[in-house]
Amino acid sequence: MAFFAVIVFSGAFIEQWIFGPGFDRNISFSDRILNTSKFIPVYLFFMLRLMKSKRALRINLYYQWPIVLFAGFYIASSAWSMDYVFSFINAMIFLCTILTAWGIASALRYDQFLKAAFYALLVIAAGSLLYILFLPSYGVMRGVDQESFTNLAGLPQGVFKHKSRLAEIMSIAFIVSFFSKGYIKRSHRFLLAGLSAYLLLSTEASLKTAGLIGSISVMFAWELFVQTFRDKVISSVMASIAFLVPALVFIALIQTVLLASGEDMTLTGRTIIWEHAVQVAMRSPIIGFGPSSIWGSALGFVPELPLFKIPHAHNTFLELFLQTGFLGLGMVLWYLARCLGLVLYGHNEINSRSRIAFLIVWSGLARSTFEFGLFQGNNLSFLFMLIVVSIQFLQKADVHSLSKPSAIDSNTVGWKHPTKA
Repeated sequence: MAFFAVIVFSGAFIEQWIFGPGFDRNISFSDRILNTSKFIPVYLFFMLRLMKSKRALRINLYYQWPIVLFAGFYIASSAWSMDYVFSFINAMIFLCTILTAWGIASALRYDQFLKAAFYALLVIAAGSLLYILFLPSYGVMRGVDQESFTNLAGLPQGVFKHKSRLAEIMSIAFIVSFFSKGYIKRSHRFLLAGLSAYLLLSTEASLKTAGLIGSISVMFAWELFVQTFRDKVISSVMASIAFLVPALVFIALIQTVLLASGEDMTLTGRTIIWEHAVQVAMRSPIIGFGPSSIWGSALGFVPELPLFKIPHAHNTFLELFLQTGFLGLGMVLWYLARCLGLVLYGHNEINSRSRIAFLIVWSGLARSTFEFGLFQGNNLSFLFMLIVVSIQFLQKADVHSLSKPSAIDSNTVGWKHPTKA
């Protein structure tokens, strides 16, 4: 199973291995079909594993129903999308990715998942380095073919179709290498840590690097508060004061300096795109424009950036607002609130599992502020977040069932992980 999972992580859920980018308008129809079809065996295998573990399915539905509700709405919204076929396929891939993550979480013990994920990330990191060094036509971004990213030409993208995807996966790889002590050999951990750090820094993805460092800082600070103030309410209040007040002061100071120098707070002009995205989204604020991107249409033209081909809103929540309106965005925020509650209040037991879940969720949210990638079907970082969150929810249900019957299954007490039963 662990060997199969390595194949899954390093094969089906990357974007440029063998056939080029995934289901994308910019490639031929035959390559598009090949890329889409290679996911199907993976989806079917783990969804069948999930169906065999009805208990795990009920637990995930009980705790994670907002994301399933959003997936259903996402599929339905393809009906009023500009490109309903493309939108429907993307929405179905989104749902399949959720069910696949649940299947992996129910089929693998935590140590099996961690080992499979570790070595898959090592394969991806090594493969990316080989692409960059020996196949630069694939491993390095090219301004000619990618009109939207001309300013990024020459930066490494590895086995992915954009350097941002490489950066976010390498940040996850660094997290896994750093907090897999006791599960993975030290030499292997150092190798992945070195490779991931080098590739992350070489992409010049300063925001993703800052998000990773910030997430690690928040985690250790939160652990300190949890250990100091055992009461959850007190620790939450104290942590909020300690985190939010300095953060707000720092942001206000930076914004003042940047405004005085004539720069926007992102240093990249993204605020112009954000303002345009909000204006367009307010034309259909309840249900949005559907999963198909509006940026290739007249709605996506930004007068202030006439020569820039904008691929997305450069903000996950604004892009979701554009696609699904307040209705869909509310479902996603509801789901994120449950995830944050899980990693914060489930962090009282400090171990490898809770730390990795904490960091992957928080770093994902940090990246989402400036990129659109977290809530995309067949996105490896989204898959990882779903898996670690599902593992934590299964563990939570296990602990609750040992103490008292729950609403998940009042007839079953002392449930064990399907692989241990």
